[in-house]
Parts: sequence; C-alpha cells; structure tokens
Amino acid sequence: MSRKPSTRVIAAGPARRTVLGFALALGITPAMGRAAGAAPAGPSAAPTKRSFADSFASPVMGDRPKMRWWVPNALMTRNEITKEIESMVAAGFGGAEVVSFNKADSDGSNVAWGSPRWNELTKHLLQVAGRHNFSVDFTLTPGWPLNLPTITNVNDPDQGAQMETDSANVDGITQSTPFSGRVPVPAFRAAAGTPKLVAVTVAKYTDKQTKTLDYSSARSLNLDSVTFADKEHAPTNATVSFTPGDAGEYVLFGWWEYPSGNKAQGNYQIDHFGRTGAQVLIDYWDDVLIPYYGEDWKHAHGLFSDSLEFETHLDWTHGLLNGFKRRNKYDLAPYLPALYQASSRGNYRANPTPDFKFDVNTAQIRNDFYDHMTYLYVENHLKPLNEFADRNGVQLRVQPAYGKNLNMPESALSVAVPETESLYGDDIIDFYRMQAGAVHLGRKKIYSIETAPELHMKFISGGQQINLLRGNGEEDSGKNQQTFDDILWHIQRAFSGGVNQVVFHGYSYNGQYDGASALGGFASDVTWPGWEAMPFSNNWGERSPNWTHASDYTTWIARNQQVLREGIAKIDLAVYSLKYWESGELDNKKKDYDDDGLLEQSGFSYDFVDPSAFALDNAVVENKRLDADGPAYKAIIVDEETTIPADTVRRFVKYSRRGLPIIFVGALPSAGSYNTDGAIADDMATLLSHRNVKHVAERKDVPGALAELDIAPDAAYGTRATLLSYHRQTEDADLYHLYNYGDVDTYPAAKTMDAVKTTVTLKGQGRPYLLNAWTGEITPIAKYRANKGSVTLDMTVAANDSVIVVLAKDRRFSGSPVPGVTVRHTTARVEYDKAGNLIAKSNSAGAVPVVLNDGRTVSARFGPVPSAQALSRWDLKVQSWTKGSTPSGSTKTTVDVGTLSALAPWRQLPGLETASGIGTYATGFSMKAGWADGVGAVLDLGEVTDTFRIAVNGTPLVANQNDTALDIGPYLVAGHNQIVMEVASTLFNSWTAEYNLAKQPTNYGLLGPVTLTPYRWVKLV
Repeated sequence: MSRKPSTRVIAAGPARRTVLGFALALGITPAMGRAAGAAPAGPSAAPTKRSFADSFASPVMGDRPKMRWWVPNALMTRNEITKEIESMVAAGFGGAEVVSFNKADSDGSNVAWGSPRWNELTKHLLQVAGRHNFSVDFTLTPGWPLNLPTITNVNDPDQGAQMETDSANVDGITQSTPFSGRVPVPAFRAAAGTPKLVAVTVAKYTDKQTKTLDYSSARSLNLDSVTFADKEHAPTNATVSFTPGDAGEYVLFGWWEYPSGNKAQGNYQIDHFGRTGAQVLIDYWDDVLIPYYGEDWKHAHGLFSDSLEFETHLDWTHGLLNGFKRRNKYDLAPYLPALYQASSRGNYRANPTPDFKFDVNTAQIRNDFYDHMTYLYVENHLKPLNEFADRNGVQLRVQPAYGKNLNMPESALSVAVPETESLYGDDIIDFYRMQAGAVHLGRKKIYSIETAPELHMKFISGGQQINLLRGNGEEDSGKNQQTFDDILWHIQRAFSGGVNQVVFHGYSYNGQYDGASALGGFASDVTWPGWEAMPFSNNWGERSPNWTHASDYTTWIARNQQVLREGIAKIDLAVYSLKYWESGELDNKKKDYDDDGLLEQSGFSYDFVDPSAFALDNAVVENKRLDADGPAYKAIIVDEETTIPADTVRRFVKYSRRGLPIIFVGALPSAGSYNTDGAIADDMATLLSHRNVKHVAERKDVPGALAELDIAPDAAYGTRATLLSYHRQTEDADLYHLYNYGDVDTYPAAKTMDAVKTTVTLKGQGRPYLLNAWTGEITPIAKYRANKGSVTLDMTVAANDSVIVVLAKDRRFSGSPVPGVTVRHTTARVEYDKAGNLIAKSNSAGAVPVVLNDGRTVSARFGPVPSAQALSRWDLKVQSWTKGSTPSGSTKTTVDVGTLSALAPWRQLPGLETASGIGTYATGFSMKAGWADGVGAVLDLGEVTDTFRIAVNGTPLVANQNDTALDIGPYLVAGHNQIVMEVASTLFNSWTAEYNLAKQPTNYGLLGPVTLTPYRWVKLV
C-alpha cells in the first residue's frame, strides 16, 4: 500500500531508541529488552496504579484491542485453545469475543453450543484467559440473530420464539358490493408457526392509484363478528361480513400474527420485543452455563449481541396491540396499512416502503409504532439483559437497534457498552456519530466497533456479472488479503467519530480437533491455511506472515484507546436527530449531515442527539452549554426537520432562554412527530423569537451563523483543512486527537491523499506535548504560542495519519522535567534532544532567526547540507510461505534473491512470482559527516507492503507505519552506515496461487523509491 510520507513539524523529534526486538538478519541484535509495543504476557499485566506516562509507554491489557474469535462449535482441542489465546496475547490483543459457528461432527457427536463438550472447552478457555489477564466476551447465543436450543415449540408463548405479522387485503367493497367471505390470508413462511387473527380492519380509498386511504374512515371490525370453521385445526379458515356505511370504495385487511419459524445456527430465533424472549435467554445462562463455569466465570468480561439481522415482514410480539393502546391511548390496528409492506424482508437490506398510506398523519403513525417497538426492545430486551449481565459481573456489549425500524441512540443508552460497525455504516463517520451523542450524554466510558470486514465477490446473476464490493477495501479485498495498513484506515475514521474500543473482524480457529471423526488431528473439510468461518474479511492470526508484526499495530491502537478514554469528551455541536432507520443500510449509505465538510474541516466536532438523550437529567443548560460537565455542546443544529416532538420543542425553548444557541436549517418543523403531540406552532414561534435562535436557508450558511453567535470550535484551523478533531478533557489537561481523513471515503482513495499543513488553535491551557502512539513517547513541543485560554501550533499531518496533542498544566503527562525555553517564531524546525536541549534543523545552509518565549532572538546558523541520495540497491532474502503438511501449517522456504539494482514487487522477481512471506532487505551508504558532526537525515521509504520493521546501524527503531518518512539522524555516523528492513506480507498471493484463484495479486515488499535527505542541526540553548 502507498503511504504518502510527510515530516511532521511538531512531531519531528530525533528518532528514539525504542526497541522492537525483532530478529533481523545479518546479526543485528536488539539493544534493549522486550520489544516496544509487544504485549505484556501473563499475570504481570494485571492492573496496577500507574502514571499516564507509564501506561502510555506500556499499555495495560484493558486498553488493548479485542479480537472476534470464530470457533466451530465444540470441534476444538484444549491445546489449540491455549495456543491461540497465547498467540493473540503475544500479538498485543487484550481480549477476544468468542463466536460459535454451526459445524457438526461427522460421527454424530453433539458438539453444539451448550453441549457438555462446549461447556467443558469454554471453561478451559476461561481458565487460560485468566492466566494471561485476557478478557473473554461470549456471544449471548451461538452466532446471530439470537437463538436458543431450548425453543422446541414455536407456538408455545412461554418459550419466547420470534414473532411477526403478515397481512392480505381485498378491495372493491362499496355499499352496493359489500363483502362477505373469508378473511384475506397472506402467504405465510413455510416454516412458520400457527397463525392467529389479531385484527380485521377497513379503510376507504381517497386515491386508489396511489393506495392512499382516508384516515378518518379507518376502523377495526369486532373480532366477535368473525366466524371460524375450526379455529384449532384450521385457524385461517375465517369469514367476515362488511358493508360500508357511506359512499366510496373500501379495502378490508386481515392481520395475522405468528411465530416466524426463523432459525440461526440450527436453533429457533428469540423474540426481541417480548419479555419472555429475554427471560428464556437469561434463564439459560443463569441455570445452565454460569453455574457450570463456577469460579472460572470471574475471567469472563462481557456478553455480546450483534446487529439485528433477522428477517420478518412486520416485527411483532404477543399482546402488542393491547400494549400499544395502553401506552399511546389509541387503537393501532386500523392504521397498520401505513406500516406494512408485503414484500419487505424486514431487516437491514432496506427500509420498508409500506404498500398503503393515509391522507394525513402517516408519518406520525409510523413514528408512534417505531417508538413503541423501540420501547419494547429497550424495556423487554436490552434492560433485562443489561441488568442480568451487571448482576453477574460482566458487561453487556450490543450493536443496538440498527437493521430494524428502531431508534438507535435511545437503545444505546440502555446497554453498558454500545457498539457500532464499519461495514454496516460503510465507514461514514456520521454513522459513528449517531450513537456518540448517547455515549457522551449517557456518560459511557467505552464505545466499541466491529472493525473493517471487507468482501469482494464477482459472480453471474441473471446472465449479468455482478461485482460486489463491501467494506471500502481494494479489489479482491477480504479473505487473506486485508493489510494492517488497510485496517488502520478504518480504525482512524472510527476514532474520529468517538469510538474508543476496536474489535477486529476476525480470527478463525485453525481447525484442530481430537474427536472420533478427526482426520489427522483436524475436523473434516479443513484445508490450508486452516478452518475459515466466513467468506467476509480477513482471517487474522499466525496463518498470515504480517501477524509477525501485529504487536506494533495493536500497541498503537492501545495507546490511542487510552487517550480516547481519558476524562470527558468535549464536543462542539449537537445535531438534532430523530430517526427509526439508518440511511446507512448497506447499499445506500450517505452522510446524515452533509455540508461538504464545512463544519468538520473548520475544526468543529459534532454528535447526533435524539429526544431521549435531550430528556436525560444531565441534559440541562448551564453557562450557555448543554451538559456543561459532559460534552458541553455549544449549540444545537436542527437540520431540515419537518416534524419535531412537542416535548422537544418545549425543552428547546428552555434551553434558548438559558443562553444555548439553536440553529434551524431549511424548512422549519410545522408539526409534531407523534399523533399525541398536538400543535407546536406557538412554541416554535416563541423559540424563533429568541436572539440566540437562528434560521438559515442551507447547511452552507451554518458556519456563518455560528460565527455571528461567537461560537468557535475547540480546535480551530488557520485554513480549511481535512482534519477531524476529537477533544477529551480531564481536570488538569486537554487531549486532542487530529486525523487527516483527506475527505475521501474508501481505502484506495486514501492512498492518494495529501498531507495537511496548517496552524491549529487548541482550547485549553498549559504546556503542549506530542503523544507518539507508535513509540509511546511523550515529548514537549518546542514551538507554540500561548493565548488567553488556548494554544496555537504549527502542524503538519501526513496522509491518513493522526497526531495526539495534550495541553497539560503539570508534569503528569510528561513524566520527566520539561525544558523552560520555548520558541514563539522561526522558519526552522525546532525540537528538544534527549538531554532537553533546544535544537534546530534545516535542509539548507544559512542563518535563521529564532524568537524565544523570553523575548530573545537567537540565530540558528547551518553549514552546507549534503546532497540527497537514492537508495536503490538492496540485498534481499525472502522467507516464502506455502501450503504445509497439515491443514493449518505453512512450509517456510528461504529464497536468496541476491542484490537488487532496483526495487520491485516480489511477484516480478524470479522465484517469488506467487510468494507470500517475510522479506529481509539490507543496504549501505556512506556519509562524510554524521550526527556527531551536526548532520542528520530523513529516510523516505516510499511505498511498503505490508508491515515493516527497520534497524539503522544495528539499532531497531519504531516506525510510524502510516508515514514512511523516518528521521534517523541520531543513528548516523561519518563513514559507512547500514539499514536493514523486515517486510511482511499477507498470505493472499500464495493462497490464491495454491487454489488457482483468478484474483489480482498484491505488490509485496519494499517498493520505494527510497531516498535519504540530509539536514543540518545546531544546538540553540
């Protein structure tokens, strides 16, 4: 992958001797102990009281990313479970989410989830995890959607099976042609349970062509008037008579509820809206699993539920109509036509477009129903499960609501750890912001993400070739191909949207099995490079060469996550949102607030906030800030909303009276969002009369309105820049994460991005420090300007890269004495060396003035600078990985390529045409002067695929894998210098060659061009 290098002005410190500890060729020995970035192993990683600087240098297990670990039911062995946990620990992961996929033992043995063998092996799994302080999250049921082996009779309401409703209708009913006959019956699912008639309704057409119905004519017929021929044995053989009481054509609907009969992993799916569904799940864990685990349960960290991907026509539960009437004070049944689409799959594939609509109140009917379903989902499903988890000492982590017509932010408030995902949201950052408001106002410490599944498939459908790409990766992205560079692109975007916990997708169990049906120690059908659970995404783990360097990346993630969990998030703006469907459904994702980047490229951060979060006790205005002790929103934006709940308008009136600005964009809300709202015109008029309430025509006018209201971002850019800012605040510091997203939405496009160079003014007081998430170093920034209540810095951020800056009032973030001399102005690069001396660097000879903070001006005088060198000749050896003697093992053969006169992808080199593996590159160069003589250099590696480690003159260095320009100055000497690099690939090329797959091979290796650009440095004070 191409990484555009850029030397950071604020980050450009002399390279530090932080050791990776990798075994390089040519006899280079690491100069220090354990690899920087390597995961701590064993109980020594248990949490202890540590300073921020210590934890940043060596992250604790709780801050490390997690791995989704796919396992084939109980077709596992104790030894392999132990090995794979230890592999993930060594690779820098802090925990795993265990997901059981349905795979049967061919000899008929019961190896399913919940079987004795499953329980025995997962008890062992918990024991091993406990020895390594490795957290374990179990999925609530095998796979998903949620399902249970205890549901054996879907018609028994006490078993909690999933429910749905279907409908059929007949029209042409008039006073002269009344209806008398069978109640219309839909085509039920083949596996469905017994249908039950819950309503017969009628309504009159106002426009038959558009299937528009007269709202005032809609009513339910008395079910006592329905005649059943044999209700027990023929429940759908029912007749009814209806004669309209007025002129016009009527439609008669039959509404039937029934158990859907849907299965997952061989079990019936549970009801997510009725209390029984959650209770049978809770009972299974309380009565069967947790008692079996006994003392080992203490090593469990959480329980997990994936997104709502189950298919129904219209979501339902027992007693829904009666419950709706009690809560909403009207009968829903007559208005069900506004909710039902006969062809709907009722899942994440599409937002249902009902077959009928009413002439008025259609939007309100839908909102009432979706609000009630959200209420049932929250009260009957999420809250009981969250209370159960809390009672048992674990956290409930859920991807809440999305995939169904439910309110996602409101649902996120009800679980310990809300989770989002990059695939469903298509990496659009607004999708992450949709839950971020609930996370921040709800004071949730962790906001998680299922990260970076990718899939690229080509197939023929209906005579047409379909090119299906999911996950914004490259061509042929997915299994065995995804690079670490790729996944970092996904992760950085998520961090910018408020996420602070990464769960990789995913790691497949290798396939070892010792049951009677095992073949050579493996389960049946396992082929090289091991068992694979899904066609989607990568299979991370030791099967891939780049896993060798995994700890470098996971430690970078851990340090970012530590920072993004500090203190309280401070967010500039709240964008009002009430929606029951995410425009993020897979095929049509778009930004929810699309202003062509005007706000975010000016430095503004924003969350989406829905009425449920505005209703929280802490969502009050103090000092003109909403939730001043929390996100402290400076203003609310109401974006092109035609309806708004009456309660929310009244709340906004109170907010504006206490000084909080509110900006309306586009058409103003003219009606309430729900049937019970009543008129909102008077409250809207009052709201708009306030001086701090603005109404603008378009989104492009919002920045001007904010300026008129004297509202500036916490991170303000000197010029418009493609930087996403995220601010967290503690009692004594302000921490900023700034990511150069390049205003692109796919990983291939990210490789064409440019660096950003601008000034940034950060709100806060204290000394600015740069936190290097690759090395773990915290260094004071030498050049800055302190303002009243803010600090201004010059900043250069490389393409697809991020920087972390902290403004601290004491030494908690530095851990070492801070130099007193700083720089107010200069065109030279200035920084501190390891001894705390202020030094300056330049790529050209001459004298450069440097204005210090004490008012002095000193001159940085630079001598002649040596010319740049192209490093094109490299010695190369490659450890090539090919199919091994076992289904999960690889044969590793060393190919000595010799000396390359020019760098090229491995696939263009003899003997490496289909190779995957680990290459070792070595080169040398001469310099007349070295660091001791006032000469350093920046090494620009150009393009590298995938991961790399580097040593200069025998000292391994930690390298920023996003920005391949490294300052190697302090390690250079006069005379001969040597560079050795280790580059690891994915398994993609070797795997595709083994199976003759028609896929485009990846260009592996050090691709360059590699240049060495010297500079001069001088000590100033």
